[in-house]
Amino acid sequence: MERISRLVIFTAHYPYTNGESFLEDEIKYAANLFDDIVIVTAEKRPTAERYYVPSNAEIIESRKELSNSCVLVKTVAYMLRQKTIKELFFAMKEQHNLHSIAYLVKKMLITQRSMAYLDSVKSKWYSKESSLYYAYWLDAEASYLSLIRNKLNGVCIARAHGGDCFFDRDYHPFRRIQLSMLDKIYPISEKGTRDIVQHYDLYVKDLSAKVQTMYLGISAPSQCMNPWTEKEEATVVSCAEVKGLKRIDLMIDALRLIDRPIHWIHFGDGELMEGIKQYAHKQLDGQKNIRYEFAGRILKESILRFYQEQSVDVFVNTSDQEGIPVSIMEAMSYGIPVVARDIGG
Repeated sequence: MERISRLVIFTAHYPYTNGESFLEDEIKYAANLFDDIVIVTAEKRPTAERYYVPSNAEIIESRKELSNSCVLVKTVAYMLRQKTIKELFFAMKEQHNLHSIAYLVKKMLITQRSMAYLDSVKSKWYSKESSLYYAYWLDAEASYLSLIRNKLNGVCIARAHGGDCFFDRDYHPFRRIQLSMLDKIYPISEKGTRDIVQHYDLYVKDLSAKVQTMYLGISAPSQCMNPWTEKEEATVVSCAEVKGLKRIDLMIDALRLIDRPIHWIHFGDGELMEGIKQYAHKQLDGQKNIRYEFAGRILKESILRFYQEQSVDVFVNTSDQEGIPVSIMEAMSYGIPVVARDIGG
């Protein structure tokens, strides 16, 4: 088999520090396996700070390439495609109320808009030479690769995590086309693999051979364990984006029930941060035994340095749904005990 020397990876945020920090280790490995790497990011608000970018990589910001009017025209053009209309009608047949149908149309439009952005920068990442096209999420980017698969030379794959994977968490436009046209799909958990195969096996031939669990991972620390020390005040750490499904409110509710001294530190930021801060202020400020700290969004290296230098009694994950949490693996790699809900992968 011909060696593929070029990687084109489609991300939601990476290399910008608004998300996908867990992709950093994978990119470091990829830098040694490929001669050239193209990172096509859909990040809308690039940050000055960036995660690791190899010297053999270039970044393409797809969202900066089109004006709103051009996006609208291209989105409508995509909606008129035969496959798009057929996929939408297939999904609508399974719905029984106007609210669900309206949501399907909205999600389809969002997907089409993302595909319009990708199409606008195609000349920058498309190549006649054999390449590995890698959608980091099984969503709009994977759909776009599926629809143009016959024009691409090389291999097309996608990861599948949580919201883009589990059948009961969201509507997934072009899911049957993704599963038919992509060469491989790699869910990050066994639950994700079972979920996809169970719900789409009737529509896609030999699906179980195409969908294969491929866990996320971390780089092992240099034999450095967390310097735990017995003390009166226990240190509890959580690390997650502050959004609905991460359920940081449950952490606050749990702390109210504890009567021993606790210092809770949360790493991460997000759309619900102000609301969570207000909720913590209301529920915890009257409890003299509880100290809490919202550290905000910081680089992974800083969190790992914290695990290396500061005594931590327990790491807690309160999510409603997860794929396979890298944050848990990172804590465990330093010997920190973990408490998590029995959910997801």
